[in-house]
Amino acid sequence: MSANRDSAITVLYEVMSKGGWWTLPELERVLEARRGRRALQTSVSARLRDLRKPPWNRSVRSRKRAGTARLEEYTICNMSEKTKTER
Repeated sequence: MSANRDSAITVLYEVMSKGGWWTLPELERVLEARRGRRALQTSVSARLRDLRKPPWNRSVRSRKRAGTARLEEYTICNMSEKTKTER
């Protein structure tokens, strides 16, 4: 795992673990501001998928945002939280 990829995951985790729902463009802007270089939405999407894998083991949920843009929003939770809420 490269240092760049790992730091992008770390930033996403830190931001998203505070709660709330985030769109890819919002996460892209946060990554650009925190890391000082361009972050593509495809890279953000890939890092969201990486959060589902060890050592992160997070559940990444998505939902459609109502409105003109019709963007998807994402949030994370622990796998144990997902299990509790889906019972």
